[in-house]
Amino acid sequence: MGNPNIGELGKNTQFKVGNPGSPGYPTGLKNRSTIAKKVLEMTCALPEQIFEKIKEIYPDIEKRMSTEEIATIVQITNAITKGDTAAYRAIMDSAYGAPAQQVDHSMTENKKLIIKINRNDDNQIKPGDPISLG
Repeated sequence: MGNPNIGELGKNTQFKVGNPGSPGYPTGLKNRSTIAKKVLEMTCALPEQIFEKIKEIYPDIEKRMSTEEIATIVQITNAITKGDTAAYRAIMDSAYGAPAQQVDHSMTENKKLIIKINRNDDNQIKPGDPISLG
């Protein structure tokens, strides 16, 4: 004997009109990108010891700068003094944009694909033999 309520299954648990069932992303809550941008725009004062140390390297530096300016100076300093290539790449990408990767897909009909296989046994394919792919 089957369940008499099988036709009504789920009707009591379906979402009501206007209510998708999930509260979703709370209204007014800022995402990580918005928070990061806000922090980078904040002005802050460098501690005197750090300011004097950086002023030796960058004489035009100001004591009050944005967090973004300070972070950029730290990245540049790491690239120069420590040879940090990741810091250098980050600065260059920020200043000039990341280089586009280009791949050449062109091929003429007259070109053949040659695969060199180094084998030590006596199979039919010998090292340097061309292989035709169709």
